[in-house]
Amino acid sequence: MHNFANEKTVDLVTYRKNGRAVSTPVWCAAVGTTLYAFSNGAAGKVKRLRNGSRAQLAPCTNAGKPTGEYIDAQAFLVSNTTERERALAAFPGKYGLVFHVLSFFGRLSGRRRNWVVIRIELAD
Repeated sequence: MHNFANEKTVDLVTYRKNGRAVSTPVWCAAVGTTLYAFSNGAAGKVKRLRNGSRAQLAPCTNAGKPTGEYIDAQAFLVSNTTERERALAAFPGKYGLVFHVLSFFGRLSGRRRNWVVIRIELAD
């Protein structure tokens, strides 16, 4: 099984109600054995995950070009505040200054309060 925790960017595939797959490159960070991503709450992937947890994951370039095989997964929107904060705390260690700058401007613009954390569970 691929260790996605070591990847800077992964392709998160979510599914529309009609079954059509939609790929989105996202950053990911691990807390223990659990993988997390985050997004703006109004993003399409978040809307699709509200309708169903079916997902796939593959390592990819920053531009979203897959560099490995897709793995079946389930992705869930995190509603627990403690889990959300624990997940977001994992990103600065992995992405460093880039995450700090993104977070700073997100707070400044008010967008950070709209961030949604996504828990990704890989199929066995």
